[in-house]
Amino acid sequence: MVQTSEFIRQQIEAMKSQVFELGLVSLPAAAGGLDADILPRARGSETLLRSIAWLRLENVHGRNIYIRPPGYTT
Repeated sequence: MVQTSEFIRQQIEAMKSQVFELGLVSLPAAAGGLDADILPRARGSETLLRSIAWLRLENVHGRNIYIRPPGYTT
């Protein structure tokens, strides 16, 4: 987990933000598309780092994890 936390810390520093939007998206295998099961969250950088174990658990249960600075659109 040390490697993961260091990688996330580097990403946080590169994005130059103190607050991040965190999206957990469930992709149902049968449907082949996005499910309405999206959990939006706002986290500070330290809270995000403390959430790594929870994010890993959510990922194991089939959620994709998306992190971005607030207000960023694609």
